[in-house]
Amino acid sequence: MEATLSAAARESALAEAAVGAGVKLSEPKSATADHLWLDLATGVLERLAARGGRRSPEARAAAARAQQLFALLVRRTSAARDAEATHARQALSDAAVSLLDACARSGDARGARAVYDLAESGGELDLVPDAYAPLFGALAADADVEGTLRALDFARANGTALPVGALNAALRVLARSWDHVICTSDQNAYCRKAYVAAVELLYEAKSGAGDKDFIHTLPAPNEASYDMTLAALGCAGDVESAKELFSVMRAAGGRPTEDSYRPLVDVLARCGRLSEAQKVLREMRVVTGRADTDAHVAVIRGLGARGDCAGVLHTLEKLERAVGTKDVAARHAAADALEHNGELVGARNLIDELWEIPSA
Repeated sequence: MEATLSAAARESALAEAAVGAGVKLSEPKSATADHLWLDLATGVLERLAARGGRRSPEARAAAARAQQLFALLVRRTSAARDAEATHARQALSDAAVSLLDACARSGDARGARAVYDLAESGGELDLVPDAYAPLFGALAADADVEGTLRALDFARANGTALPVGALNAALRVLARSWDHVICTSDQNAYCRKAYVAAVELLYEAKSGAGDKDFIHTLPAPNEASYDMTLAALGCAGDVESAKELFSVMRAAGGRPTEDSYRPLVDVLARCGRLSEAQKVLREMRVVTGRADTDAHVAVIRGLGARGDCAGVLHTLEKLERAVGTKDVAARHAAADALEHNGELVGARNLIDELWEIPSA
């Protein structure tokens, strides 16, 4: 027993050295030592995955070290034989989840793609259900729509039952590709493909329909699934699809949240359907019990675009009465709307009144 513990201690020191400075791990002298090495390596990877805040330098350094250790695990798994091979493959799958967690935390989409490519190539790595959420989380750093769709197809083809967290992580990549920072005018076709894919993925998850080999690989969507897809439709300006999806969510028993209402109000207001936007805004206040600044700002901008300065001021007044203070974002939106319509004095007064807000 003492010898085993000594071997484990030696392997621990060597593994920490390998992680910290790239030192090559010593070769195990027995099957027992090999088990210890594998278990140790996966444990170190788990600790690395938790290091550093999201996108921090520490997280990036930890992800780079995790990549080095994972490469050693891959080589060890390739060399494993017989009964040891089963344990090695399981250890490698566990390590892949930890490495993908590290990639998601550090925003390392390239590292995540390398792990996925290893699984897709049919080698030693089995991609377990828990690996998909961090995989999609890492791909989100590059808004990698193609990589996300490819991984979804891979999960379907292998009959992998994805957890709802993985579904939502995939939807997040697809839904946010329409973001104006990412999607410039010459990329509209690409972005449209992404948001259409998000809608199709959501409906596939809801209905369980599709190819007979793909059924049951997706979980039932939750409120967050609908919220992200509604956001994609809202950004894309697809009013009718957004309204339809909102109705589908309600029919499925989902309770709308602020994140559900906000994109619907926004797209209605941007497309000039202000009476509908105001109706949804009133319902939103009743259902959520709160006055949401972003939704009110969307209506204020829509009213300003239509030239309804009285409506702008009325909407601002209702918001500030509900929240009990002057709202900076809403006042700036209202001032812009008034200025756009030639009401320069009114616009200046709205901003000047902000100086009356007491400091916290």
